[in-house]
Amino acid sequence: MAHGGVGGRLGRSADAGGTRAGRTGKPGRGIEHRASGQERHLTAIATNWIGDFYFYQGDYTNAREQYDSALKIAAKTPDRETTLLLEVNRAKADLALGHANAVIPEFRKLVQDADKLD
Repeated sequence: MAHGGVGGRLGRSADAGGTRAGRTGKPGRGIEHRASGQERHLTAIATNWIGDFYFYQGDYTNAREQYDSALKIAAKTPDRETTLLLEVNRAKADLALGHANAVIPEFRKLVQDADKLD
């Protein structure tokens, strides 16, 4: 599935600013530049859900793209837990894409980062 399905339908809807999110070809893009911290957090979570949709459909390439987009949005917030979740999801997509050698060190780093949250 390329950009049809949920992502395609979301791309044709208007965002809160009255612009069309689909102009960039990806749902959620454009919103993060003028959003507050809470709105960015929610946009990152929603973009993560779109990535999950693609992941569970077996479309790991688009899932990874959505997780990357969500990470870029989440990087503008102080919420480290959400960022870690997104990094784990991106690593899972990489693993599903067959990049195990690159993912193992990433998972080790993520475990160390998660331990620092306590």
